[in-house]
Parts: sequence; C-alpha cells; structure tokens
Amino acid sequence: MNKIIKDKFITNLLGIRSYSYINDIKKINLNSIKKLKKPFFLTLKTKYPLKKKYIKEIPAKFICKQLLLRKHLKEKNFHPENCYIEKNRFKKFVLNISLEKTSNSHFSQDKNLPLDFRKKLRFNWVKNFYKGQRGDFLIIYKKKIVGGFLLLIKKKENLIIDLIVTKKNQAKKGVGRSLIKFVCSKFSNKKIKFLLAGTQSNNKIALKFYKKLGFKKTNINYFIYHVFSK
Repeated sequence: MNKIIKDKFITNLLGIRSYSYINDIKKINLNSIKKLKKPFFLTLKTKYPLKKKYIKEIPAKFICKQLLLRKHLKEKNFHPENCYIEKNRFKKFVLNISLEKTSNSHFSQDKNLPLDFRKKLRFNWVKNFYKGQRGDFLIIYKKKIVGGFLLLIKKKENLIIDLIVTKKNQAKKGVGRSLIKFVCSKFSNKKIKFLLAGTQSNNKIALKFYKKLGFKKTNINYFIYHVFSK
C-alpha cells in the first residue's frame, strides 16, 4: 500500500482535512504530500525510518515505532467468566471508562494535537461502535462493575484488537487477560485463525502483557510520523 487515504473520523474530530498514508517501500512520494491542501493533518506510517532530509522537507514529527503481534486462536477449553459480547447494555459504563487517562496511542503522545481531541479520542472511537460505524465486536468484562472492554475488527482470517481498555481501579486484576482468553475461546474456528494486536515498541508493559498471553512479534512494523501543516 502506497497511497494517501482520507480519514473521515479524524477529519470530523480535528475539524481539518486528515489523512493516513501507509508506505511499504523505501522511497516515499513527497510530492503527493506537498500537494495536499492546507491546513491538513497526516498520519504517516513507513516500513523504513524517514531520512532526515525528508523529515525537514515535509516536515514530519516522529512519534513512535509500532509493532504488530500475533496469536493463534487455539484455546477452546478455556471459557472465562464475566465476559460478554456487547449489544447495547453497557454503553454508559464503556463510554465513561474510555474517558479515563490511560491511552498510549500515537495520537495521545503528540502534544501538538489539541488537548480536547486527545482526551476524547477514545470516547468518540467507541461511540462509533454503538453507531455501527466502527468495529465488529465489543467484548465486555463485568464482575460487579464493568472493568474493561475490547473492541475487535474482523478482517479475512484475522481478528484485530482495535482497542483494549481496563478501568484504572481494575488494573492488574486479570481483566485484560480474561478478555483475550474469552476471544481466543469464543472465536476459534476454521475461518478465524489469528488474533492481532498493535503496540508501541517502547510500551514495555503492553509487550510483557501480550508475551505472557502467547503473542509473537511479526515482521510487520511501522515508524509513525505526524505531519501537521497549518
């Protein structure tokens, strides 16, 4: 993939034209970026780090390196309690949890982006699930209270973790583990073979968490840059 795509979701939230550009080859098409009408915001994902002259020329800001992890869905005999496939029962609780300050996305790491946008990004992200505009399954963990949730996207033979969030006061209580185990048990079949997760290379807590659950690193990694042209 080597083309610029308009990101309607981020455009609506930021109020300016927003795009994503995934570049899988060493050479990047700078002209296509320069031709974008200002102001604009661009999330640039490259398989190879940008050369310094490119960073200055666009200009681009390096945010993080993103790793893709993968796990086989093989745990048919494990059926964790307290996990449910969401319909519309827990919407209020899910949206409240999404507003807690626990995000580590590349958007939340960029202090050049408006604070209100960063604070409410996950809230608006999850709200789109309830509108039927993003995600295929929302898994809820509830034991007395809603302790966390996991948003999934189905793509061919894969389930992709779009969001996984644990309520702050429920951290280190097995919420994330139960959600992952539930997915591996519930969705394991001939058509769906893998569960995919993306995380930053410097997020040691997340990497340790996924490693314990049997996720393996893939060779699909991206360097993420933001281009904010005013």
